[in-house]
Amino acid sequence: MNAMKTNIITSALFAALLITSTAFAGTEPSDDKITAKVAAVQVSTYKTVDNNIRVNIEKKASIVASILIRDANGQVVYSQHIGKKTEKLAAKFDVSNLEDGTYQIQVVSKEGTISKEINLKTATEQPKRLLAVN
Repeated sequence: MNAMKTNIITSALFAALLITSTAFAGTEPSDDKITAKVAAVQVSTYKTVDNNIRVNIEKKASIVASILIRDANGQVVYSQHIGKKTEKLAAKFDVSNLEDGTYQIQVVSKEGTISKEINLKTATEQPKRLLAVN
């Protein structure tokens, strides 16, 4: 049963990543507050089962960018610089020490800003059943 749940969660995360990637593939801004030139910077984000945030970025080599994670008050809780030479980046942020709530992930470059909202919620442990066979 646990393996089935893991497969379902993995499939759901993959589908979310695929949908996010597809949403960023267009050239017109969407409701996700995309203000960057999509041809120059592409971003996908998702939250893992163990409360990590994954941010995947593809950009032109000449662009300098930064990843910012902001809390509901706009305070930066994590940041990472991406240099000119880095074209692809798969960043993992351990957010297990952050409080539950809504956070903004922003990728900022001279081309503009891409923002994505992520909700963190502490997972509650599911009750376990014990089956005894006589």
